Amino acid sequence: MAQGIDEAMAAIPDGARVLVGCGCAVPTALVDGLNESRDRWREIHVMAGYLIEPLSIFDSGAPFTFTSLHPTPALSSIDPSRLHVVPMRYGDQPRLLGRGGPLQPDVVLVQVSTPNEYGRYSLGVSVGGLIDAIRAARVVIAQVNDQSPYTFGDGELERSEIDVLVEASTPLVELPSGRSSDVLDAVAANAASEIEHGSAIQIGVGRLPTAVLSALADHHDLVLQSGLFTDGCRTLVERGVFTGVSTTAEIMGDAELFAWVDGNPSIRMVGAGTSHGMSSLVQIPKFVAINSALEVDETGAVNSEVGADGRVLSGPGGLPDFVNAALATEDGRSIIALPSRTGTGAPRIVGELSGGQVTLPAMLADRVCTEHGVARLRGLSLAARRRALLDLAG
Repeated sequence: MAQGIDEAMAAIPDGARVLVGCGCAVPTALVDGLNESRDRWREIHVMAGYLIEPLSIFDSGAPFTFTSLHPTPALSSIDPSRLHVVPMRYGDQPRLLGRGGPLQPDVVLVQVSTPNEYGRYSLGVSVGGLIDAIRAARVVIAQVNDQSPYTFGDGELERSEIDVLVEASTPLVELPSGRSSDVLDAVAANAASEIEHGSAIQIGVGRLPTAVLSALADHHDLVLQSGLFTDGCRTLVERGVFTGVSTTAEIMGDAELFAWVDGNPSIRMVGAGTSHGMSSLVQIPKFVAINSALEVDETGAVNSEVGADGRVLSGPGGLPDFVNAALATEDGRSIIALPSRTGTGAPRIVGELSGGQVTLPAMLADRVCTEHGVARLRGLSLAARRRALLDLAG
């Protein structure tokens, strides 16, 4: 039986570490309930992964402090003294958030679908590390949202796994698709040229990965084994480019995409241990990791976290997981695709990474693409890498 917001908030003890669902699965009614009930507690520690939009509690100050598991621009309104950033691979979430982990939550706030005919609920568009946290937390509070799709896989929950149900119909957070450009399309075409038919691919978030998906429209027999499913992935499923069941941990897009994945057997949602786990990924032949970055230095080392001004813009996410797996897989490839320059004209192929931040060391360098071509770095000396990368700088 569903309960009210006040009853749900009463289940959260003072001083609790509270994990909030992220991406397009933020349980907005529960987060708003936190904000409205803030006088109930002296201290609450809120944790969240990738956020597309700020949470309503970000401007509240006390009693909330925040821990980000994947920084994004959505965090910019938080008082820096109340924000803590934990650098982590997405694939480490089960160990860090699960039972006995250093970030094991006391309470998890999630969004679920309405129940199916068997009485099961679904985490919908975000499973990832949430499923391990749910099974470790003392209290699981779920917003039952009739606008959240029912997806199959590891995110299907029995009623007994949820402590408090709150019914609230709210639109899901949406991820804007953004517009491509001639430069991005050229980068994407170069990246797509390195992907063979019959490959299993992983794709990241952003305008460039979306452009790469568009550039794969004439490929065939591809399989999606990714951390993320977007509208560009949907297009390739409908065109028959992606075959079989697409496996992912997160779905990000708009209401049309959410309706399309609802009850769709061609999509399987999995926990981070499967989507990003080395033991799972290395069994996949021709696994290709396709990611972008902020900058690449002349050795092939990659920074995907810190901007030129020293600000933390993002986190490692699944990049280290997928690149390590691709390079350990039979016929696997890692592709780092990026424009040669930023929007202000600053170079992205640099002599030294901003803040010395190394997301991927040079030893994991494989293919780097810009609009000017492709550099295949594996096996090249440092001098040869420098020459190859400078050719991509334009």
